[in-house]
Amino acid sequence: VFAALRQQLALRQGHILRLRLPGIAFHDQDEIAAIAKTTGFAPTNRAPVYRSIAIDLRQDQTVLMANLNGKWRTDLRYALKSELTLETGTGPDMQARFLVLFRDIQAAKGFAPDITPEFHFALSGPDLSYDILIITKDGQDLAGIVIGTSGRCTVYLFGATAEVGRALRAGYLLTWEGIRMAQQRGLDWYDLGGVDFDENPDVARFKDRMNGQKIEAAGPYETHSGAPLAHLIKAL
Repeated sequence: VFAALRQQLALRQGHILRLRLPGIAFHDQDEIAAIAKTTGFAPTNRAPVYRSIAIDLRQDQTVLMANLNGKWRTDLRYALKSELTLETGTGPDMQARFLVLFRDIQAAKGFAPDITPEFHFALSGPDLSYDILIITKDGQDLAGIVIGTSGRCTVYLFGATAEVGRALRAGYLLTWEGIRMAQQRGLDWYDLGGVDFDENPDVARFKDRMNGQKIEAAGPYETHSGAPLAHLIKAL
């Protein structure tokens, strides 16, 4: 696969190709590094390393609940008692409602994702699907997440919680319901979507307290044809 991608995208088409494998595949890092080197790839810092935490959905829900950090479990139980309503879907209305929440959080925190929710909403095919989950109370949207499913794994992609929703621990309920949804579909893993204790310690701590399995993706690696244009693009 590495060799074919390099041949088609780098050598024939002239692109700079960066490649990072899925963390949930649990590849042997040394084995993949050797394959990458053999097929003309080199490690790169031009793309981020992917570290995350994954929940094993093959466990019983009572076991999953018991594995949670005590503080996390307390916040979840608080949310469960807060008379919150869960709505799910994928249509234009759900997309628009989520984007309102997401853009408000973007404005408040001043961040811009490399890949936007709209990018995922436009994807379609038999190998990828997504769901939007929104928590409401008294007709008001308090929080939402977007999760994507491919193969035997569901991945947390985006989330946004309004201030009122944070007070009611809506994010805890959304995360738990996303896990329950994936488990009910017979999937094996729920990837919590990456952790970065340096750049986003609060979110990383939230995910870490779920006591799942830590994962790290092989890569990223980079390859190109070695032509002058490729070196110019890298320099720019």
